[in-house]
Order: sequence, then structure tokens, then C-alpha cells
Amino acid sequence: MANDNLFGDAFDPDEELEGEDLEDPGPVMLVDEDGEEHPFQLLTLVPYEGEDYAVLVSLEEGADEDEVIILRTRDEGDDVVFEGDVDEDVLERVFEIFQSMQEDEDDSEA
Repeated sequence: MANDNLFGDAFDPDEELEGEDLEDPGPVMLVDEDGEEHPFQLLTLVPYEGEDYAVLVSLEEGADEDEVIILRTRDEGDDVVFEGDVDEDVLERVFEIFQSMQEDEDDSEA
């Protein structure tokens, strides 16, 4: 995956996006700047510098399954809030950690 468009075209990285409980294995619904809901699957949480980052892939038909978005998470009461206002350097580092986790998982399955 090219790391130049982690948010995709439909998402405003300065907007807070609310999602479902991260422990729910079902789709996470994210709302774009136009108020449209889009289903995503949570692939994993990546801890980095004391915060957790969700790595998600779109479940929409025709979406590139190799393209992920990375959003910072925070608890707000019983809900998890996804935030897209993340520094580009942090996104790159979190993506590198995610790739390493994927490689480690692939190695353990071989």
C-alpha cells in the first residue's frame, strides 16, 4: 500500500469520527464530512507513544482491500471515538508497526 493517502478521499482528517465499540467484531461505521456512513473492518489496534491507533479497511464494494486508514482512538464514556487529526510522521510510524505486525503474523503461519 502506498502510504500517501491513509485517509482516502472521503474523509476529512480534521473531523472527529465516531465508531462502534472496538471489541465488537462487526463493521465500524465512520461518518464522512458529508454525513454519509461508510462501513469499515477493524484490522487491529496499534499502540504508539501511549495512544492507540485503529487500522481499518473499507468494506464498501469496489474498495481497495490493500488500502487502510489509520485513526487515533480515545474512550469517551462507553463509546470509542476515532480521530483523524494525526501528524503525518505518526501515521507513517504506526503504519510501519502495522506492517511489521502483519509480517510477524505471516511468519508464524508459515
